[in-house]
Amino acid sequence: MSSHALRQEPRNADYDLVVREDIVLQRNLPVEKLLLTLPEVGRVLAISRSKLYDLLNSGNLPSFYIGKSRRVRISDVRAFVNGGGQS
Repeated sequence: MSSHALRQEPRNADYDLVVREDIVLQRNLPVEKLLLTLPEVGRVLAISRSKLYDLLNSGNLPSFYIGKSRRVRISDVRAFVNGGGQS
């Protein structure tokens, strides 16, 4: 049995779609996306844009900038959800 099959974490269909849409190929191997844009985070969490900015500005959901682009780590989204909406 693969380690992927042992994973107990609940799956979110929106999360799966966002990640699957953005799998990239590097040397012909699929590489899963590590960072999400803010619209992607909103879709994954099924929250409004204003609620997302509340979470980001309060520090409950960490984010950072790459140049002028704000990104959220997938691992931070998972930690936020697994922590019951608190980081």
